[in-house]
Amino acid sequence: MSETRKQFDPANLTDVLDAWMRGGAIGINCIQIGIVQAFNSSNQTATVQIALKQVKEIAPDGTRTLVEYPLLLQCPVVVLYGGADFISMPITAGDNCLIFFNDREIDNWFSDGGVQAPTSGRVHDLSDGIALVGIRSLQNSILTYLANGIRLSHGAGATGTRIDLKDSLISSIATLFEHTGNMRIDGNLSVVGNMTGEGGGSGNLQIISDITQTPGRTLKAGNGATGVFNTVTVEDGIVTGGT
Repeated sequence: MSETRKQFDPANLTDVLDAWMRGGAIGINCIQIGIVQAFNSSNQTATVQIALKQVKEIAPDGTRTLVEYPLLLQCPVVVLYGGADFISMPITAGDNCLIFFNDREIDNWFSDGGVQAPTSGRVHDLSDGIALVGIRSLQNSILTYLANGIRLSHGAGATGTRIDLKDSLISSIATLFEHTGNMRIDGNLSVVGNMTGEGGGSGNLQIISDITQTPGRTLKAGNGATGVFNTVTVEDGIVTGGT
């Protein structure tokens, strides 16, 4: 009596294995692009919507049903820091980010810090997302990106503030540059425009080097000004310059 053995169709077996591997890959969350819906600056967490929809089901005719992922709540946001120093950004709704899903749950670490043991078997779960804000689509490219230096920019248009670090040059744009504390300049200082020294209170404006008068320009003293001058220039009874 002959024995009949069932033959496997290699093509069908390949399809089954491919489907099995794809099914396993779909269940693993690694990295997604997200859109910030809200940001809590007090604890640096964000509510994030994943930007790409997921396939809920596929009909026999191949029609796919797409749905949005649930909102990711209280995602820790990456902040560049070291020691007591950090860089903060005014993250707003609509900012794009990368969401990294941790290998294991982050609940205990996020609440208490340090080295913690997981309390669940979550692996690459949507609940364990960490947001890195900064990725941009082509529709939102930075038009003023600095290609030959470092640019720190805040705001846009006439109210924007900017500091550029280039080779042998630091340039800034701001409506007002305000500094609290002492400042020392070891080198030449060139001012295009008016310079006002406001001593007032217990402070005084002291100049301990020579002042050179540019030809065609005048040095003027305010009302009630006193001082000792070797050479004095007077216009209409007013001292306008001296050395």
